[in-house]
Amino acid sequence: TTEYAVVGGLIGVSTVKGSPNTYVGNVNYGKIEFTGKDASLGGLFGLIQGDSTMVLDSCINQADVIYHGTGSQEIVYVGGIAGLWEAMAGTRLQNFGNIVVENANQPYVGGLVGYVREGTKSISLKQSVNRGKITIKKDTAVDGWIAGLIGITDSISSVTLDSCTNMGDIEIDGTADSSLV
Repeated sequence: TTEYAVVGGLIGVSTVKGSPNTYVGNVNYGKIEFTGKDASLGGLFGLIQGDSTMVLDSCINQADVIYHGTGSQEIVYVGGIAGLWEAMAGTRLQNFGNIVVENANQPYVGGLVGYVREGTKSISLKQSVNRGKITIKKDTAVDGWIAGLIGITDSISSVTLDSCTNMGDIEIDGTADSSLV
């Protein structure tokens, strides 16, 4: 069992800033599965950071992203594209993989992005789609933020969703807090 991990189907942590950073036409087919306490899991990136020089376009996740919690968790971020997001924009991103989160006390889960952190300032997603089902499994009450596209944004100045679609079902297996979905 691992205490904390940042895992992505393509890159665990991408923190390039200040120079051109290009991800175009990349695809992940390999399942991401983690058992442990705290984690940031994404179909493509565990954590992606970037500024206005970054290009993130036409990237696809075809694989399932699965989290199995052990013990008490502090941090669980899961997204079909990225668990943690600190980038400015993404275009034509697609998630086809199912997301399963088991035994997480406070999951931040999105079909595309789990959690947009405060340092991001703004996020813009265009022509992006989630087709994967999101399933949260927990015997006791679950308190977290789950959505078809973006689980939660921290204190940022703007969010732009342009022609984005969620086609994936969201299923809560257990007791949910009213703020969950």
